[in-house]
Amino acid sequence: MIFCIVIAMALFTSRSWLQDEPPIPEGDRTPSTPTLATLAAACVWVQLILGAAFRHSGIKLLPHLVGACVVTAVLCWMIVRLLTRYGNVNHLRKPAQLLLALLMVQLGLGFAGYLTRLQWRIDPPQPITGIVISTVSHVAGGALVLATCVVLAIQARRMINVHAEEAAVHSASRKAIPA
Repeated sequence: MIFCIVIAMALFTSRSWLQDEPPIPEGDRTPSTPTLATLAAACVWVQLILGAAFRHSGIKLLPHLVGACVVTAVLCWMIVRLLTRYGNVNHLRKPAQLLLALLMVQLGLGFAGYLTRLQWRIDPPQPITGIVISTVSHVAGGALVLATCVVLAIQARRMINVHAEEAAVHSASRKAIPA
């Protein structure tokens, strides 16, 4: 969580944040892209909690695997929407592309971590190097996925106007009132 706060602070103090860009109208999407990005960040957060619970022997592997499938589906849904609808907006396209790459790496690291745990099923007094490297890499990858999701959620809220049609109707009705 602290890592995400630091990333958000870096985003808020960046030069690109200070540049005023008009919000992009979204239209009628359910859920809206900002809501979908927030949902994706929340799903990743829950997945990190499930992973920590599994790693520290609180739960079995199955909830973490189911969570990985849900997170992958939600992230792919969000990435496809961002790249197809807002592919020309750098502030949304670049983090979405990074998130796609991180997701693929994270899935590979999770599989590697699972294989190393299966291969060294014995319970040695000290953790074996392969288990440590794959687990630490997977945890770090999860933190990067969460941070990228938080950046996308913040940027989507900032860049996409989900109430564009309502604002247009409201401003048109104000113009029609005689003085």
